[in-house]
Amino acid sequence: MTGQTSALQALMHLLKSYIGSGILAMPKAFSYSGIIIGCIGTPVIGLLCHTCIHMLIDINEYLCQKLSLQPMDYEELAEKVFENGPDRLQKFSKAFRIVVTSFLFVAQMGFCTTYYVFIASNIKQFSESVSTNGWSCVSIEYYLLIVLPFLVLISFIKNIKHLSIASMFGNVLQLVSFVIIIYNLVSQMDNISDTVLVSDKVPQFFSTTMFTYEGITVTMGLYRSMKNRRNFDKPCGVINNAIAIVIVFYVTVGLLGYLKYGDQVAGSITLSLPKKPIYESVQLMYSIAIFISYPIQLYVAINILWPLIYTKLHERKVSSCIIDVCNYGFRTCLVLLTYALAALIPKLDLILSLIGAISCSTVAIMIPPILHTMIFYELKKETLSRLWLCIRNAFIFLFGLLGFCIGTYFSLKDIIESIDISDVDNC
Repeated sequence: MTGQTSALQALMHLLKSYIGSGILAMPKAFSYSGIIIGCIGTPVIGLLCHTCIHMLIDINEYLCQKLSLQPMDYEELAEKVFENGPDRLQKFSKAFRIVVTSFLFVAQMGFCTTYYVFIASNIKQFSESVSTNGWSCVSIEYYLLIVLPFLVLISFIKNIKHLSIASMFGNVLQLVSFVIIIYNLVSQMDNISDTVLVSDKVPQFFSTTMFTYEGITVTMGLYRSMKNRRNFDKPCGVINNAIAIVIVFYVTVGLLGYLKYGDQVAGSITLSLPKKPIYESVQLMYSIAIFISYPIQLYVAINILWPLIYTKLHERKVSSCIIDVCNYGFRTCLVLLTYALAALIPKLDLILSLIGAISCSTVAIMIPPILHTMIFYELKKETLSRLWLCIRNAFIFLFGLLGFCIGTYFSLKDIIESIDISDVDNC
C-alpha cells in the first residue's frame, strides 16, 4: 500500500515505535556508560542511525526513478542495489537479499523475545508486590510458561487491523505509565544515587542503545506508505523531527533514571520503581500494552518468512485447509522459539545488549553505507566528492563493525557469567 499516510500520522507512528519499551532501558544503558559518555554517545549513535536511514531513502528514490518502480522494502532494496551495482557483484544480489532478510528476521525475533521477557518480568514483580501467598519463590521461568498460551492465541490473529482498538488501548496505557515514570524520576531528586561520569562497560552501552534506535523496518514501511514522500526526509520533515524528539527523550530518561537509581537500575526502569500501588500499576499497565504489541512485532517476522513457505506449498498444490494449518503451526513455532530464547536468557538487559550488538548494528549501521557506496560512487564525478563519500561511509561501517564485534563479545561474556552464577545459586 502506498499513498495512505500523512506526515503527522507518520511522525506519530515513528515516535511510538522508538519511544516504546526501548526507552525504558536507557537508564540501564547510562549505567553501562556513565553520565558523560551516555549524554554524548546517545545522540551520536542516534545521528549515525539517522544518517543511515537517509542513505536508504536516497537509494530508494534513485532506484525508483531509474527503474520506474514503487518504493521498496529493505531486503528488496538490497537486492536491487546489487543488481544495479558493479558488474562483479551483481551475481551476489540474491545472496545478499538472504543476508539482509536473515538479520531482519533475527532482529524481529529478538524484539519479540525482549517483549516476552519484559511481560514476564513485570508480571512477576507485580505479583510479588500484591500477593502474600509466597509468589516471591516462583521463578521467572514459570511466568514465561504461564504467558505462553496467551501469546500463542494472540499470534493467531492474521490481520493486525483487528488489533486496532486493542492497540489504541495499549497506547493509552503506555502514555499513562510513561507519565507516572517521569513523575517518579523527577520527584525527590535530592536523593541522587551513586553515579559515575565514565563507566567501563561502554560496549554494553553501545549494544543496548543500538537496540533502542533500531527502527529501519518501521521507517522504510512508513516511507512507502506516505502520501507525499518529500515530507518524509526534507530538512524539517518527519524523520528529522522524529529523531530530534527521540534523542531528547532518550537522554532525559536515561540520565534521570541513572541519577535516581544508580548502578542498581534494572534492565527496564519499571522494575526499579518503588513498591507502591501507583508504581505497581505501571508494571501491570505496561505488561498489557507490550502484550498487545507482541503480535504486531511477530507479524513483521511472519511476513519475512511465511510468503516463502506459502509459495512452496502453493507450488505443490496443497489444499487451502492444509495451508491454514501450516500457517497456524508456523506462528506457534515462532512463539515457541521466543519462549525458548526467553527461558534461556531470562534477563532483559542481557537480551537487549545481545540483539543490539548482533542484529541492530548490522541492519541499522553496517549495511546501509555498503549499499549507498555501491550506488553513488560511480555517480560522483568529482574526486573530492568520491573521497568524502568513501571516508564517511567507511567510518560509519567501521563504527558499526567495531560495535558488532566488541558488543557481541561482551554481551555473550555477560550471558555466560550470568548462567554460571545461576548454576551456583541453584546448587
